[in-house]
Amino acid sequence: MRIKIIFAVVILLASIIAAWQYVFPLYGKIKTLKTEVGQKQETMQRLSVFAQKLETLKQQYAESEKSIERLYKILPATGGTADFLNNADYLSFQSGMILGAINFSKQAGKSASIVSFAEGGVPGAASQEAEATAVPEVISVDFSTTGTYESFKSFLSGVEKNLRLTDVQSISFAGKGEDANLFEFRISANIYYKE
Repeated sequence: MRIKIIFAVVILLASIIAAWQYVFPLYGKIKTLKTEVGQKQETMQRLSVFAQKLETLKQQYAESEKSIERLYKILPATGGTADFLNNADYLSFQSGMILGAINFSKQAGKSASIVSFAEGGVPGAASQEAEATAVPEVISVDFSTTGTYESFKSFLSGVEKNLRLTDVQSISFAGKGEDANLFEFRISANIYYKE
């Protein structure tokens, strides 16, 4: 019976030593790994939230892409004189006018000035926001077109409805030839772009 007790004690001690050597370190590693897994899951949840926000922003951009394209047509990044010439030619054709000579010239150093008013309506005190506002560059356009008065009204209506921002500065006209119904219109305008 003594041998059985000694054998049981030895097995008990051997199992305690084995647990001490192998099981307890493994248990510690498992606890560490559980903590790391918890941290990784939190990170994945945060990344999932960011991914959802990114998808929402992509969807909003896709929905407003046509509006953004329209803004670039209103105030393009380059002078866009070729686009303006194509538009003027198309509008002339649509309205029954004949487009004549056209001249583009960049207004050096001449851009729209920003004036702000201080309290009480006194001009001069420019705000920091106004000073930081980017001012578009200006291109002067002088061109002539020939046609009837009704055709010219249709042409001007097309210019007004066109996306490209065109600021008509002056219009002059003179009778053309023997037909009292035919006129040559000379137009000075400004177009804008953002560098």
